[in-house]
Amino acid sequence: MTRLHTRIARTLTQRALAAALLLACWSGVAWLTTPGVSAQTATPATVSTYVVQPGDSWTSVSRRFGVSIRELQAANPGSVRA
Repeated sequence: MTRLHTRIARTLTQRALAAALLLACWSGVAWLTTPGVSAQTATPATVSTYVVQPGDSWTSVSRRFGVSIRELQAANPGSVRA
């Protein structure tokens, strides 16, 4: 086999593996779940609006709503001011 053929074969193998992994993720990996045991369903998050007041910080607002600072920042992209 020439160097080019080896490279092509390796590339095709990598792509096939990537496709198989994507398919496994999309299918929910059903063969790894235990029959009769269901996963907990996520509770839909409630949407709240809060107007930031003078003196508020990421910490104070996150504590008020019971979420982490990262979750609060993720829900408010572009709101970080230096």
